[in-house]
Amino acid sequence: MSIFSGVNIVAEFEARYIWDYDGEPIQLFNAEPIEGLEIPESKYLDFFIDLPSTAANLEIRSYGGSGDVQLILEGEQLMLQGNGGPNRGDDGMEAEMIPLSLSSENQGTNHNLFVELLPKGIVLLRVSAITDTSDVGLVAKWQSVDIPIDIVPDEEILGELIGCKELAEKNFESLDTSNDGVLDLSESRQIGFDSYDFNDDKEIEFREFVQIECNCANEIENVLDSYDGVYSSNKGIPTSHVVDHDWLNQYSFDYYDNNDDYMNAEEFEIAKLLCTTTYNAFDSDGDGVNDIDDAFPEDPSESKDSDNDGVGDNADIAPMVANDMLYSFGGVILLVLMGLLVMVMRNKSNDVHEMKWHDIDDKSEDLILSGSLADVEESFITNGDSILQQPPPDLMGMVRDGIEILEYPSGSGIEWKRVNFSADWTPKK
Repeated sequence: MSIFSGVNIVAEFEARYIWDYDGEPIQLFNAEPIEGLEIPESKYLDFFIDLPSTAANLEIRSYGGSGDVQLILEGEQLMLQGNGGPNRGDDGMEAEMIPLSLSSENQGTNHNLFVELLPKGIVLLRVSAITDTSDVGLVAKWQSVDIPIDIVPDEEILGELIGCKELAEKNFESLDTSNDGVLDLSESRQIGFDSYDFNDDKEIEFREFVQIECNCANEIENVLDSYDGVYSSNKGIPTSHVVDHDWLNQYSFDYYDNNDDYMNAEEFEIAKLLCTTTYNAFDSDGDGVNDIDDAFPEDPSESKDSDNDGVGDNADIAPMVANDMLYSFGGVILLVLMGLLVMVMRNKSNDVHEMKWHDIDDKSEDLILSGSLADVEESFITNGDSILQQPPPDLMGMVRDGIEILEYPSGSGIEWKRVNFSADWTPKK
């Protein structure tokens, strides 16, 4: 528990109890009063009682002096099962351990708190000043109980740990009386305006509000304040339950746990002192780039869009060239490649066709030279004053400019032509 500064305490008791106040909770011993307490208005002092064994009839009393104080006692108490009291002289008794929370009135300085039976352990006491208080005395008395007590444990009920951001939203809405989504100076007097207004625009936006409300220490305090779990011991909250909560900041609760698998108030205080705030309300996706500079504030894998094409640089094929331009250029290249492919195919087809005609012509010449066509009926035609021997129709020529050409007889320089394979040869003029 935190202790305020500026508290003046004047104590008069045996020499071994003379101390200088250092901000830590003050231990109360059995039947040994502390007197001369001075507490400013709205401040408080924290005390604790360390019960070495089961205790009965605990009485805490404040007295004397001036002002108004309130006593608040917290811990655990024992509720006996069946009939009988703490001084019952049998072999033992059964008791159920239940939470202890008592408070006195808040007027004057003379108050009493009484608890019938308590287990071994720590009991916390807070003396809160309603008005300026001075010269107040405080004493605690109890009896040790030697009768064995069998403590019947309650069922452990895991409460809900509410997220810090959700709690901050509720608090922000309650402060925003104008319902305009921001807090002005008048709406934020109770929280300290300057510490929340990061950009000095004289308004507190929700992001600014939650950044303070959910820094690592405040997150622990706010989440624990909202906790509604019930436990049968003073151990605290199971560490596994704490670790499973979706914290905004990063914590090492296993490190703060003293190996009993529970996180108690003292261990949470240590965590608050040693933690480091890792949550950034101005970076929605947690990628280390604030939303104002992040082109993709909801995508942790992207933060830049250099060519402004709506695709992040990490996923962009050409991050410096807009994708629509890239696609258009790619389309042009594809058309060019298709055109080239068509031209190549056409040329290849013509070459193959011309090679076939060359082969046929060569074979025809071979047949003629070998005399295999000696029996072929010869025909003659006139060409002007010349009589020419017409090539047989089964002779094949070469295709030139879409027309089949044949030199016949071979080596004569006389060329013949025809338009298709079934036509007769005619002299080429």
